[in-house]
Amino acid sequence: SSDVCSSDLDQFTAEDRVSYETGKLFINTTLGTWEHSNGDTRNGEVSQRTYYDDLGNSFPFKVCNFVFDQLSLSGDLEIIVSGDAALSIDISGDAYLASTINISGQHGGGLTVPKPGPGGYAGGAVNERGQGPGGGSSSSYPGGAGHGGTGSRPTQNSGKTYGDGKISSLLGGSGGGGFVVDATGGSGGGALVIEANGSLTIDSKILTLGGNGAGGSAGGSGGAIRLSANDLFLT
Repeated sequence: SSDVCSSDLDQFTAEDRVSYETGKLFINTTLGTWEHSNGDTRNGEVSQRTYYDDLGNSFPFKVCNFVFDQLSLSGDLEIIVSGDAALSIDISGDAYLASTINISGQHGGGLTVPKPGPGGYAGGAVNERGQGPGGGSSSSYPGGAGHGGTGSRPTQNSGKTYGDGKISSLLGGSGGGGFVVDATGGSGGGALVIEANGSLTIDSKILTLGGNGAGGSAGGSGGAIRLSANDLFLT
């Protein structure tokens, strides 16, 4: 007689579960890097896309995507987001956000063009139109940027609305027009999407404001936030 031994091989896939309650989290959407002050790192994927407005004008934009199985950002954690691409976070399970995310555009009014939020567009340089699909016009009475609504002093080619209510294209805000003499326009707020297949709980502020104009310049428009989950809780 003979003995036959069989063995079953169980395969396990390590889940990517991220949980921070202290320290600092640095997210760079241009480089696709995710770095916590405790040494933990992740890599994202940056993709190039193009948005076409109703006149056929093209506006390139980038999206940086990170993928997790579970995600919890809470406590005294400080989140610093930089870069020029919009931020996209996909979670296959549950997610909890209780730390502020601020991807607002910088204020105008100086001689240096202010930085937009990640995924947003810059304010107009001195005597120049704001950047982006809804960029405001430049003049001695410059126009504010449009996005979900029209900006101040809109024209046929400036301060226009763009995008849609579903935020199909992850576009940030546009830049306000620069003053004709010595002031830049405010820059647009950034763009963020968080999607969870399980539950998503938001217990903090998410800011994507447009930067103010100053010294005669106009302000940028706010960006975009899309939250999607099987169960969404805003507390």
